Amino acid sequence: ALVLALPTGIALPRFRRAIAVRVLEVAGDEWEYGYARLRQFHKRTGSARVPAQHVELDRFPLGAWAAAQRAAYRGGTLAVERAQRLDRLKGWWWTAQERDWADGWQ
Repeated sequence: ALVLALPTGIALPRFRRAIAVRVLEVAGDEWEYGYARLRQFHKRTGSARVPAQHVELDRFPLGAWAAAQRAAYRGGTLAVERAQRLDRLKGWWWTAQERDWADGWQ
């Protein structure tokens, strides 16, 4: 257990929101962590369309992570299973042309 003594004047709810602790197992898969964060974003916003510069409140660079997945896909280094998982999320796109085409339907 971790016990913290907060200085006087710091409200616990505010402190909880301000601090973010990310625990990753040493053997954990960083891709899975990024995908989990994307799913959280998707659940929260209703779309996997992450702005390129988007950074989550805990400073996780979700926009950069998404861009890296698109780059890996274009380069042929993204596993097919991972590409399929991303494809299943509403709002996910691989190219700017796909994004622009989808915009035409909105």
